Amino acid sequence: MDQIVGGKFKLGRKIGSGSFGELYLGVNMQTGEEVAVKMVCESCDASKSLWLF
Repeated sequence: MDQIVGGKFKLGRKIGSGSFGELYLGVNMQTGEEVAVKMVCESCDASKSLWLF
């Protein structure tokens, strides 16, 4: 079964991980565009995270 995130992103293989979560290859199901999806650790200290887009 495919894992869907945010109602429109289908997760693929895991491509990395770090102290704040895991990074997956994904596909936007509406456009077909490949994306990177970061799954953030719920127990991590969010005050230390840096978000770059």
